Amino acid sequence: EQKKIESELEDIQSLLNTVTYNTNYAVLGISVENNNLPMIFSNEKFSEMFMFSSEKIKLFSDDICRHIIHPDDYEFFVKSVLSDDKENFQCRAVKNNGETILISVQCSKIRNIYHTGIVCTIYDISHTNALSNELDKYESLYNDFINLHSAFSFKIDFSEDTVIIPEIFAKRLNIGTVIPGIPNSIIDAGFIPKNFGEDFCKMYYSVKNGAPKGSCAIRFNSPAGRSFWAQIHIFPVYNEGICPIKAIGTIE
Repeated sequence: EQKKIESELEDIQSLLNTVTYNTNYAVLGISVENNNLPMIFSNEKFSEMFMFSSEKIKLFSDDICRHIIHPDDYEFFVKSVLSDDKENFQCRAVKNNGETILISVQCSKIRNIYHTGIVCTIYDISHTNALSNELDKYESLYNDFINLHSAFSFKIDFSEDTVIIPEIFAKRLNIGTVIPGIPNSIIDAGFIPKNFGEDFCKMYYSVKNGAPKGSCAIRFNSPAGRSFWAQIHIFPVYNEGICPIKAIGTIE
């Protein structure tokens, strides 16, 4: 009987690895018939996410959750996975190298003749959370610019090559608050004369590709018929990568 159970678990493990081979989430099956929540099965992504070898996973299988969940969050984790109401939650986890990460866990109950347990689908959301915090800081920094500077301020989204202009300035210049397709769209629309377009493009792409800041002097034409000299400054906002995700700009 024991060999039959082990054989079926091996089949489940093999099928699980095949089905989840190209996914970005870990899968952990745990038994709820034991207070230590022993492991029933896991996929290869679980080993990769938590940096455990297959040998270590087998070694820790009887209390695997204690080895991956942050000690301060373990009680919360156990209550959440056992709860009938909480199917999705977040907590901290610890990789084998000691790194703490933030995970999102989705739980589904399973039952067969051998086990009553729970399948946990685990996502590493550390980067998403860090990026969200970075964007919050970016918004705060931008608002400080608006409040502290009389210069015309704007935001740039490098991922979509879009410039976002505060409504108060957009109305003053008679232009939309969102201008996509920059830098070329601004030049094509005549906001920046073509003979100044090259300098503007060089500044834009230098900052987008990692320069610490950018500035250039141009003529600016508004749809309202106003034309004036302007000094443009762009200050990048970084995430974990080399190149920035956003930028704050001013026109003086």
